[in-house]
Amino acid sequence: MFSFGKAKIIEEVDKKVKSKAHTCRDYEILSGSLYTFLKDKGAIISALTKGDFQPDRKRLKTTGYEELDRCLHTWYKHCKTPISGPTSIHNVAYHSY
Repeated sequence: MFSFGKAKIIEEVDKKVKSKAHTCRDYEILSGSLYTFLKDKGAIISALTKGDFQPDRKRLKTTGYEELDRCLHTWYKHCKTPISGPTSIHNVAYHSY
């Protein structure tokens, strides 16, 4: 559960609509998950307001290799072939230059 679900939970807790325990029961999440949402509230809200993530995305983590990811995506769309680790890296490096 990412984005809108987490944002809705954070909003309910911030507005004190219900207690944290009731919120956890209603959304069927563990209290540790709720506290993680609250700890990462700034990053979650920031990602939503920037529009960087799809509503159904589960994780905030992005790649550390933006250009490689872009080249790999372009190559994959061009070839429409299955990709596997070493082969894809070799082909991306070959086709991107």
